[in-house]
Amino acid sequence: MKHLKTFENYSDIDTEFDIDEDVLSYVFADLIDKYPHIGFELGEIDDENFKVEFFDKDPSYKDELDDEYKYLKSDFVMKQIKGHLDVMNFNIKNIEYNKEKNRIVMVIHQLLKESNNPRKGMKSRWSVKYKKSIDCNNPKGFSQKQYCKRKRRGGAYKD
Repeated sequence: MKHLKTFENYSDIDTEFDIDEDVLSYVFADLIDKYPHIGFELGEIDDENFKVEFFDKDPSYKDELDDEYKYLKSDFVMKQIKGHLDVMNFNIKNIEYNKEKNRIVMVIHQLLKESNNPRKGMKSRWSVKYKKSIDCNNPKGFSQKQYCKRKRRGGAYKD
């Protein structure tokens, strides 16, 4: 199994995200369930981008991936995939079907820099690493308690 770690440096804090094929099989579960002959590979492009390549596991069958590409691009499936990736601070940058190689290539961008910038009027913001380290079963202090409360109700701020 291939394992990819993407890193981003914020002043003195290293933030690390682990992406592996188990995580991606959850993200692309609907596609894999509907088309069990499809496999995928994970590859790193640069520090902020990685790619997922879908291919036919049984190349002797010579099945083109037109139907699979259309299904993957459908609004319902893309909305689900974008929802899963958004939670992990990733965004789909590009998706295309290469007919010559018979592969669907999805380029995914890491949104760390954009998502960790302070909001207007704020001096700083909690790092993603710090947020993941918070134990909501035993929050420490007022701020962590409020963070966990907001997280439980879906992350939206009350007006």
